[in-house]
Amino acid sequence: MDLHLADKLTQDIIAKLDKSSSGKTSMLSSSVFKKMGFTFRRNADLLEYFLENLNKNQIAVDHPEKLLSVSKNGANSITFYNQVDNVFAGEINISPNYNTSFGPEEHQLKAMKKMDKYSDADDFAAILVLPTGGGQTYTASYWLSKNVLDKGGKVLWLAHRHSLIDQAMEGFKKVSNRSVFSNIDKIKFRLISGLHDKSVKIQDSDQLVIAGVQSVNYALPTIEKWLAKNDVTLVIDEAHHSIAPTYLKLINSIKKQRNNKVKLWGLTATPTRINDEEEGKLWTLYKDRKVYEIGLDELINKGFLAKPNFIPVKTNVDFISEFELSDDQIKSIIEKDDIAKGLGQDIVKKIAENSRRNEFIVNHYVKNKKKYGKTLIFAMDVLNAIALNKLLREKGVKSDFVISSATDFQGNNNSSKANQEIIENFSKGNLDVLVNVQIMTEGTDIPTIQSIFLTRPTNSKTLMTQMIGRGLRGEKAGGTKEAYIVSFVDEWQDKIYWGNAEEILISANLDLDTKSPAYRKMVKQLVSINLLEQFILSQSQEFEDFFDHTEFGYFLPLGFYHFDVEYAGENDESTAKNVSILVYDSMQNSYLAVMENLESIARKAGKMSDQELVNYVLETYFKNVPQIPTVKKDNIRDLINYYITTKQKPSFITFEDRDEYDLDRIAEPFADIDSEKARRTAIEKLYNESPKLQDFYKEYGIFKKLIDKVMLKLTDPETYSYTPEVNIDYEKIEIGDKTLGEIKTLNFQYYTFLRERTFAKALKDFDGEKYYCCQNKNCKTKSRSKHNFQIDHITAREKKGKTILENLQVLCISCNRKKGAE
Repeated sequence: MDLHLADKLTQDIIAKLDKSSSGKTSMLSSSVFKKMGFTFRRNADLLEYFLENLNKNQIAVDHPEKLLSVSKNGANSITFYNQVDNVFAGEINISPNYNTSFGPEEHQLKAMKKMDKYSDADDFAAILVLPTGGGQTYTASYWLSKNVLDKGGKVLWLAHRHSLIDQAMEGFKKVSNRSVFSNIDKIKFRLISGLHDKSVKIQDSDQLVIAGVQSVNYALPTIEKWLAKNDVTLVIDEAHHSIAPTYLKLINSIKKQRNNKVKLWGLTATPTRINDEEEGKLWTLYKDRKVYEIGLDELINKGFLAKPNFIPVKTNVDFISEFELSDDQIKSIIEKDDIAKGLGQDIVKKIAENSRRNEFIVNHYVKNKKKYGKTLIFAMDVLNAIALNKLLREKGVKSDFVISSATDFQGNNNSSKANQEIIENFSKGNLDVLVNVQIMTEGTDIPTIQSIFLTRPTNSKTLMTQMIGRGLRGEKAGGTKEAYIVSFVDEWQDKIYWGNAEEILISANLDLDTKSPAYRKMVKQLVSINLLEQFILSQSQEFEDFFDHTEFGYFLPLGFYHFDVEYAGENDESTAKNVSILVYDSMQNSYLAVMENLESIARKAGKMSDQELVNYVLETYFKNVPQIPTVKKDNIRDLINYYITTKQKPSFITFEDRDEYDLDRIAEPFADIDSEKARRTAIEKLYNESPKLQDFYKEYGIFKKLIDKVMLKLTDPETYSYTPEVNIDYEKIEIGDKTLGEIKTLNFQYYTFLRERTFAKALKDFDGEKYYCCQNKNCKTKSRSKHNFQIDHITAREKKGKTILENLQVLCISCNRKKGAE
């Protein structure tokens, strides 16, 4: 067997891969046949040797079976590669475009303005408090991108759940555009956790590190080296966890390096913990207290959060009598504020599987399914989740359940990947109900949840707020106008008082201020004229393309600044001008900034001409504003002159009827009509019967043109939807640095090759019978079935062990568990 030809071909492939930016190279089957020295038929042993040689050099083959079946005239292409994308590290390329699809809401802008106080400070510790659903991750990532990353600083974002890490990364992707970044073109990022990249991989050049707190503590020396060389701002997601030892260890390490100084942001919807002592510790750590806080009521008024409808439902289940709870058990529940923790396993199991209570909950949903819509159920524990899910399915409800990998003491758990797939199914609308335990309280964002079922009693303000918050995404956040919070209330004979959902979310008067009818009519007319004249009648292709990929609400202003300004006319007579400056989402932030700085702008009037001053304002405050809708120069000149003559800022009139004219909302019911003729008839009937629409859109031809475009977006979303693409250059890593599970996803054939060859090494002969044997020399476990064994890395990946054939072995399940524990 001529081995040197196989060795030479291996070296040739290595050389080609070294020159390849993609980490891949290909070769025809006939070329491999020839280079291996074959003439008429292939040599199976030599090909096996070649394949193993490739594996030792961490080179994978796209389809190993193609390599083993090469032929003289084979036209198949065989791909060799030694690098794959590390999707947990790389560079986000800042989009050259300005974001027009969404931007910070008013409360988020106010929060960021308060945060600006610390933009140049080198020692601070403050908490940002936004209710669940208030866009806390978006607000923080926006501010950090603009004030830290874009200015050359670095960010270490810590979280205690894998889902929070992914959510934080999505936040930074959303803001990676020229509306936020003006100085840098890329962000080098790395995600660190047991399911992401490894701490030891952190590089000095990493600008954004989003990490699990446990992973960071395991590799503290590596993190400390990175911290020592960089100006780092520390962020703690779900900051009520900050006083846990794992967080304090890291914070103290940073302070030690920085002469007791730290730049620390805490993010939370719930700055309180279980008791006053712990809350006191929290405020000792965050010495600058709350930088900004907004209440739920204000966010509900603004449509950013859904209006909650609280529905308490009595189950008529007497827990104390039915389960014969003693005074000591009741005391234990009260002390631990948790049924599962306060009682023994046997009683918890009985409660979780209580058929009468579970059937009551499920029947209540089924009877009100149309009303409740997409529903998230918080169960007491795993057994309760399983039981509820089983009953729901038996009733014909499309449901599933997810549980935390750190579940209750009964040992039930679910893989993170399986949870992710189920949550994605729920998010896409493939499930009506999702039952969960300990996994949907923090970080997970599914805006379209309509109802929350609380079957788990608690007195924890933190837990209650987080559970309720999952259903409070308002229409402005892609959610619903109203949400149902359904609490299932059991009988506890007045011995235990469980937290009331409505009490947690007590809010002030939710009524909106109303304007006079005259004002409302004036607002409507101004918007109508502007909409029809400035945009709808535009014939430019640029506008048509922009309109096709933009929500209709973008073209409806939020309101306008209204004032009268006087200009000098002929013969010393003054001329009054009535001014209305319409303000759209795209320019709201800029106008707010102008209003904040009107005094300083006015002081420049004597030093610049009118034209120079207008150009200065446009360049300073409106540089990043898209040209559709247009910022009018006359509006800026009028605004400055008004302030100079009156020393007052104009009032802002809100377009409160905005939703009534939003064609995206109006058109939605018609999307379900299959017949084109029936749809057109229904739309025409709507217009003819609506004086409001006729008054606003003036004529049916204009209304029809607009709603036809909107209907196309609804009925053919793939063509007309617009999601800004995030351009990421992922870091390249050797395929041997991937786990076997990740290799399975990337290349199932190569995974199969590694798995089968590893098991082949564990196959031994016993009196003519073949058995798989545990490769721990002190273990005598053997079996004909592979199911009793697991594949293990001989040298652990944490110790730089590779996923290659010579570093893989077969262990019985028991030995693998023991090794993992060690």
